[in-house]
Amino acid sequence: MTQDTINFPKINGEIKLLIEGKKPTQLSFRDTLINTDDENIREYKYEGQFKQIDHYVVSGTFWEHYEIYLINKKTGENTLLWNVPALSPSNQFIANLSLPFGLEGTPIGIQIWRINKTNNTSNFSISKHIEINPIDWAPTDFVWQSDKIILLKVAKVDTFLNSNGIPHKNDYYYLN
Repeated sequence: MTQDTINFPKINGEIKLLIEGKKPTQLSFRDTLINTDDENIREYKYEGQFKQIDHYVVSGTFWEHYEIYLINKKTGENTLLWNVPALSPSNQFIANLSLPFGLEGTPIGIQIWRINKTNNTSNFSISKHIEINPIDWAPTDFVWQSDKIILLKVAKVDTFLNSNGIPHKNDYYYLN
């Protein structure tokens, strides 16, 4: 991901992103109720962009929730992800993990999305390819080994529960 955050600064609590469609327009993300404990708090951050697939990445932090918006720069279409994503080596897939284990009501696992070129080869759409929500392990990190293989660093859920959410380094193992 290109972290060009200087190109899209937040001004007066608002991030504006150019959408290049047939009629160029701006997509706006506006913070509300910052530095309070109000349950309607919303804070947005421009994370960067994937130039390879023409998508912006914006994060949203809320009262008890966090999410990522993957925004098509040509259409403004928005794909909602659990966490910051990473592209596969040939830009055919994008994957993201859940937030760290322990937040009540938050799914754990990994999402993998397929990147589809539309009729216009400079435009991309994204669709969910697979979502894994395990019950006995929780992921903490991953790397793409190839377009078909992801190496996941995980620990057993019981280990998180018995170690106050911070497993010992020997408690981790890897899945692919």
